[in-house]
Amino acid sequence: VASHSEMSSKLGDVLVYNHVHFYVDSLKSLEYYKSLEHDSNTFSQAYEAAGRPGVEKGKEIWKEKCKTSLLDAKEFEPAGQDFVEQLIIGGGWRVTGRHSCQESTSLLVASHDPKGVKFVVSASKRAEVEEEKKAHSEEKKGHSSHSAAAIPHHFRAREIDRFFNAHANKPGVAALGFEVTVEGTLEKILKQYKKLHPALLTDPSGTPHKYPVAEGGGSVLVGEVFAYYSKHDHTKPDLGTCIRFFEIQGEAESALLPGLCPVKAEYPVTNHPAYYDHWVSNVHHREQFLQTLEDVLGFTPKVDFNAGVVAAGEAIIESTVTGNHSNPLTSKQQALQSHRQVYLPINNALSSVGHVHLFLDQLGQGIQHIASRVSNVVRFVALVNETRQITGRGLSFLRIPRSYYGRLDTQDLVCIGIARNC
Repeated sequence: VASHSEMSSKLGDVLVYNHVHFYVDSLKSLEYYKSLEHDSNTFSQAYEAAGRPGVEKGKEIWKEKCKTSLLDAKEFEPAGQDFVEQLIIGGGWRVTGRHSCQESTSLLVASHDPKGVKFVVSASKRAEVEEEKKAHSEEKKGHSSHSAAAIPHHFRAREIDRFFNAHANKPGVAALGFEVTVEGTLEKILKQYKKLHPALLTDPSGTPHKYPVAEGGGSVLVGEVFAYYSKHDHTKPDLGTCIRFFEIQGEAESALLPGLCPVKAEYPVTNHPAYYDHWVSNVHHREQFLQTLEDVLGFTPKVDFNAGVVAAGEAIIESTVTGNHSNPLTSKQQALQSHRQVYLPINNALSSVGHVHLFLDQLGQGIQHIASRVSNVVRFVALVNETRQITGRGLSFLRIPRSYYGRLDTQDLVCIGIARNC
């Protein structure tokens, strides 16, 4: 009789990164974001045509070509920004999908390669829903309830509220989305959870949601589980972050999360397609999460930093990278673009100081960061910084101590083919 790990080893091996789902406080209109995209494209083309003449000339080009106002870059604060706007202006990403219903609004934001990084961003229409409940009669309430049944569960207001309630009412990563590439495997995954970790099932029956797809006549199955156990009760789930599995069945061609409709998008002339590298969790019980992933998916530790303990000043954490068993990547292109090698670093705090402790203390368990790969990180960072200095919008980077990178210097970058003037 095969052991749990032997039974599960192939389950995790057929998973690939697909999307990350953020729940946020609010979203602006699709028209607003498309206007930003148009300005971003127009500026990119004109700025490149002028030979990238620098910040001050860049401001002049933006004022001449674009409708969106410039902001003072010196006043830029990374917190409190519109997340979708940051990705559009800073990363050159575009809105490629949309879902809107009476309970929520959602956008799919993606880098240039449709097989690359995809972020689903959803905001609840809580206030509107409550007003509608007050205004409608019992008959209309029944009608509204019937309509709500057609809303995919991942776009329901109650799901967004659940995450916010478990995450100190702060926005963040609500679900890690994996595509199951072998038909029939999703039900096996949920069966393993029901057998070994039933408390983590979001639906106690262990039955996936089934959504028909018009194109091709197939369907998409979606199953979700809570990622972590509770801090205080190891037999109950933490109601924040979920792990989402979805599987395409039959002749369906769409790899979009059910409910999303495609939106036409044009990318800037300077774009850097991004691909998932790893997804990092901060948790209270690292060993328990590692064991859960091994029990169900067959994930095993890949890296255990200094036997699991990492110290930075007074901050001390335990950190282990777990993942699946994928085939070796044999080319530079595969190493950049492949989503088959799944890496999930997992941290827990051993001291009452440091970023992991503060995250857990202020937000609870959850996804600390999403790491992505680009073909030329130096050029990407330079582009993002220059765009922010010109527009006062976009992204900024953490100020990392030079010691973090050891002896990395300009000559090291030259040696791997990155020019000095990026």
